[in-house]
Amino acid sequence: MGILMLFLATTQMKWFEGHGYFNLFTIIENRGGSYRWNQFCELEADVNNKHYIFIPESPVINIDGKYINLPLSIKLYNDTLYFPEAYVDTVFGKSEVVITKPGSVRIYGYRIKGNDKKVVVTINITGKFDYYDNWTDMRVYEIKIKGKLMTKVMAKGLIRSVEVSESGGYTVFSFHLKDRSYIYLKESKNGIQLTFERKTNRVKKIVIDPGHGGMDAGAIGPGGTKEKNINLELARLLYRKLKKAGYDVYLTRNSDVFIPLSQRTKFANKKGADLFISIHCNANRNKKIRGMEVYFLSHSRTTWERAVAMRENASIRFERKDTSLANLSQVELILADMAQNYFLKESSRLAELIVENATKVSGLKNKGPKQAGFYVLRGSYMPAVLIETAFISNPAEEKLLNDPSFRKKVIDGVYKGIIKFIEEYERK
Repeated sequence: MGILMLFLATTQMKWFEGHGYFNLFTIIENRGGSYRWNQFCELEADVNNKHYIFIPESPVINIDGKYINLPLSIKLYNDTLYFPEAYVDTVFGKSEVVITKPGSVRIYGYRIKGNDKKVVVTINITGKFDYYDNWTDMRVYEIKIKGKLMTKVMAKGLIRSVEVSESGGYTVFSFHLKDRSYIYLKESKNGIQLTFERKTNRVKKIVIDPGHGGMDAGAIGPGGTKEKNINLELARLLYRKLKKAGYDVYLTRNSDVFIPLSQRTKFANKKGADLFISIHCNANRNKKIRGMEVYFLSHSRTTWERAVAMRENASIRFERKDTSLANLSQVELILADMAQNYFLKESSRLAELIVENATKVSGLKNKGPKQAGFYVLRGSYMPAVLIETAFISNPAEEKLLNDPSFRKKVIDGVYKGIIKFIEEYERK
C-alpha cells in the first residue's frame, strides 16, 4: 500500500525590476532539500539528489558540477536570497506551491510639500500593503507599492519629475531629483511618508560601525582575543572624540549583538549620515604579517584584497571560518555588482588620510589605502571606508590591541584623518 505525501507550501512573491521572485530558502525547503553557506559566500543546496551552488547577485548556477546561466540574476535582499519565479520549475522541477497574494490594496492619496532643499511626499494606502524601494541613480529614487493607483501625482521643489508605471500588480513611482539627496522613509498603517533632503558636502552626521558582534566573533587572535570586542572598544573611543568635537555620531551597535551586514549601511542611510566608518581588525594565516589597511568599496585589484573582502563578507553566514584563496573568479561574480558607490573618489581620499595619520601616530606599518568589495559598504550613499586596524593574528599586534593606551593612539590618528578629510571635503 503506497502513501502519497503532498507538500503544499505558501510562498510570498517579491518583485525586483519588474520580475517576480520567490524566497530561495523556501523553494529548497518545499522540495525537502537542505542548504548552507560555504566559505565563498555562496549558497550550496541538495535537492532531489542534485547538488546546487547559487551565487548572490549573479545569474550563474552550478548544478552537479555544470554551470548554467539564467537570463535573470539571483537577488540578495535583507540577507535572504530570491530566485526568479519564471525559472523555478526549469531548475528544480515541478512542485505543488500555493502563491499567496496580498488582499485588495488601493493607493488613494498623494500629497507633496516642500522646496528646493527639502520635500515631503505622503502616499496614503488602504489595506495591507507590500513595497520595495531602491536608488537606481543618486538622483533617481524608485519605490514599488503593491496596489492600484487611484489618485494623481505631481512634482515640486527638489523633485524635478515623477514617473508612474505598473508592473505585476505594483505601482512604480520613480522620483527624479534635481540634486543628490537623502531619503527618509517612514511607514505607518495608513501608508508611507517619504522625505527627500538635498545632500551637501557639509559633514554633520557620522555613523561608526563596530564590525562583527554577537554570534559572529570575527577573527580570534593566538591569545584568544575576539575581534568583535576590540572593534567595539575602538568604535566607542572614536564615538566619544567625534561627539566631543560637535558631530552627531551614531553606533550601529553599542553592545555584543549581531547586526546583519545589510542593516548596517541601511542604518547609516536612514540616519542621513555624511560619513560611514566600519572598524575591524585584520587577520592572516601568516602570523608575521603586520600593519594597518583602510579599504574603500570598489573591485578588488589583487588576490590579497579579494581575500580580505572574503573574510569580512563571511559574516553573511553568521559565523567565521578560514577562507581559501582558491576559485576567486566565482567570488568576483559576487563582488562585481558592488562597486555602485557614487562617492568613490571621496571614499578613496578618506581611506588615504585615515591610514596615513593613524600609522604616523600609532607606529603601525602603513599598508596603504586599498579597494575591495565589502558587503558592509554596499549601498552606502556617503563616503564610506572599512578600517583594518592591526593584525589580531600577529601575537605582537594582538598584545597592542589589548592595550588601552595603544587603542587611544590609533583612534587619535583615525580622528585626525577624518577631520582632515572633512576640512578638504567641505571646501569643495
